[in-house]
Amino acid sequence: MIDPVDVDLNRHLNQLDRQDARSEAEDEKVEEWLADRALVFEALERMAESDLTDFLQIAAQAIVAKDLEIKQKTEARAIGWLEDGVREIFRSKAGPAVEADERQSEIDQGEAEMEAHQARLEDPMPGEY
Repeated sequence: MIDPVDVDLNRHLNQLDRQDARSEAEDEKVEEWLADRALVFEALERMAESDLTDFLQIAAQAIVAKDLEIKQKTEARAIGWLEDGVREIFRSKAGPAVEADERQSEIDQGEAEMEAHQARLEDPMPGEY
């Protein structure tokens, strides 16, 4: 007899596995996009259309800093702020992109199965001539 608790537990574990796989796929998509200079530029342009007060304050600190070490740390902070913003933009787009990839993969798999089925119908006994 099947235990309903086991069924619920297995369903929950399967759901967690799917969520983990999707999260990994989204992370991979973000990293892929971060390697594309044109996409990063587009994301930076999008950020430029929003409030840049935090970035400008960090940049101002870097400009007025007299100590080279402080200047370098502040510049690194500014680049980090920009990278975080780009990652956030990419992360917001990764979910729908992964969903589209999954749908296309399902469509491709279905088409391959249909083609294989059609081939079996056309030649049910290959090599039997």
